[in-house]
Amino acid sequence: IQVPFYITSGLPYAKEITVTLPTGRPWWLNTSQFEVKAQIREGVDFNAPLLLDLTPYISYVFSGANNVIVTLDMDGSDTRLLLNSGYYDFLMSDPATTDARVIKFLDGPVYRDSVITAA
Repeated sequence: IQVPFYITSGLPYAKEITVTLPTGRPWWLNTSQFEVKAQIREGVDFNAPLLLDLTPYISYVFSGANNVIVTLDMDGSDTRLLLNSGYYDFLMSDPATTDARVIKFLDGPVYRDSVITAA
C-alpha cells in the first residue's frame, strides 16, 4: 500500500512511521547496526532524477525490541527545497556500503503544493 505525502512548500511537514522488524532476528538489534534513508525522485524508477534527499530530516529510535519509530521532520525552509511533485521511498539497510540487507518499508507519491510566501 502506498502512502501519499502532501507537502506544501514553505510549511513544516512531519511524519512518524512505525517499522516492525521480525522477532528473534540476530541482526539490527540497535540503531548503530542499520541506517534509514529516504529520497524523493521525479518518478517511480530508482534511476529517475533526484528531487530531494530526505535523509538529513530523518531520526529513528527503537520503541521496543522489534519496533523502530522513524520520524521525518522538516521545517518551512526545508520544504521550500522541494520544487516539484514526485515519488518517495524509505529504506532501512546495513550501514555504510555493506548493504547485505535492505528493506524498503514505505513508498508513494509526493504531491507538492505552494503558498504565496513560498516563492
